[in-house]
Amino acid sequence: MISYCSKEHQKLHWPQHKDLCNAIRSVLEDNTLSNFLNDKQHVNSETCVQMKMNFMLLVAIKINRKLEYYEEQMFKFLRLCVRCHDPNAKVLENCPNCPNASFCTNHKDDIVHKKYCNLIKLCFNLDVISITNKRKIPEIKIPYHINYVHLPRNMQDFINSYIEPQKASQISMVEGTMINSEYLTRPLTFLYAIEKLQYLLNGNSIIVHVIAANMIDIDGIELWEILLHWLPHITSIKIFFIGPELYVDSVLINLCKECQYNNKKCSIQICSMFYDNYTNNDSYVKPHFIIGYNAGIHECEDFKSENYSWRQSLEIVAVQNCPLILTSYISTEAKKEQIRLNEILNNHVKYTYFGRNPFSSLRPYRDFENDGVYYQNQYIIIYNNLNTHQ
Repeated sequence: MISYCSKEHQKLHWPQHKDLCNAIRSVLEDNTLSNFLNDKQHVNSETCVQMKMNFMLLVAIKINRKLEYYEEQMFKFLRLCVRCHDPNAKVLENCPNCPNASFCTNHKDDIVHKKYCNLIKLCFNLDVISITNKRKIPEIKIPYHINYVHLPRNMQDFINSYIEPQKASQISMVEGTMINSEYLTRPLTFLYAIEKLQYLLNGNSIIVHVIAANMIDIDGIELWEILLHWLPHITSIKIFFIGPELYVDSVLINLCKECQYNNKKCSIQICSMFYDNYTNNDSYVKPHFIIGYNAGIHECEDFKSENYSWRQSLEIVAVQNCPLILTSYISTEAKKEQIRLNEILNNHVKYTYFGRNPFSSLRPYRDFENDGVYYQNQYIIIYNNLNTHQ
């Protein structure tokens, strides 16, 4: 499952890999998963994904700790034939172009993989850049808008107009644009939703609840200052990031000199808890908007189970009497979000907008479920109000 370029590096990494290695061996010795990994018979994609996730879960239980990101990748991207999922290492050949795909003898010229091959190679290059280069938040050059101005057509146009290019010799212009889009997609997706809702902002402040927030949502948090530049008359923004996976106490945003001169404010509060717990907390403040980035409310199949934490949270979201914005990685997930929302709220909640998000991230990630790629916030669903059927 894991490879090294030399015996020397294998020995160097052993102290970090030892507990995982032993856990994997233990799981394979007393579980039918070993039959799957040694089986010559082909399995369909859905079964393969389920087996990989079960494998990872059993090892995580055995090791009794949260797996590191690179360890999760080992399970999600097992060396199997991309078409038939044959695990037989003796017949597998690696793709000569990208570092992700392998083929059995019968599927060397897989047409589906050719569609994604260069994108997957790009994923690898961007992963290397993220490891070897210092994190740098894009520099914005947005003038203050006296009157409301429509957003550019898409993320690429916004970056071309308002963002200083990444200045690093080892990063190409295309790669720099993709990296910048990762930081920009959340505030710009929010602005796009406001535009789609044709929402009239009353007063000079905005309060936003970001539900199911995780540490990815915190990355690039400084760029929420864009709202202060883009929206006329808004002088105060309060954003509450709410989610049990957060482990940051507070975030301080240093606003630009113009924002400071005009006495503008951007307040960030981190709430490490489920949304229903937050609404019963002393720090609760009623929102103007609620947004969930790649929230995945559909992911638990048994939504009637007591362990399904979304039910109570969404029932509370529904009575906040404000717009809800949800994003998803792919279209099928977005459709499942809409279905699940109606299942939980026991009615037919109509969306204001459902479709591709022109301000999704441009940076591709490998998709372990279909051996393709996905993008953060690629699809968006906008609800004017969950309490109405309009």
